[in-house]
Amino acid sequence: MSKYYRVKLSVGKQEDGLWRVDALELPNCWVDAKTLEQGLSEIQEVIAMTLELYKREGWEIPQEITLGDELPTTAVIPVVLEEYSNTITMASKPIKTLRKA
Repeated sequence: MSKYYRVKLSVGKQEDGLWRVDALELPNCWVDAKTLEQGLSEIQEVIAMTLELYKREGWEIPQEITLGDELPTTAVIPVVLEEYSNTITMASKPIKTLRKA
């Protein structure tokens, strides 16, 4: 059975439009990305590389980072409607129907 690390993240949108995702308990462990989805994906890889470095160097992993058998069941993420306005607009367009002559 796999073990899962639980790492608290800080997520925010910067003035330049990029998303910043920080692993709060791991110094200098962050990513900037064009989309939130990309940022969340990339931070997983950066966290894994950082934790591997901690193990290899014999450094103690911060106690706030917990290891468990189950994936977390809840998460709080920001949703910025403007980022999805194109998708929302396309999804809400009326569907044309063919009329019989």
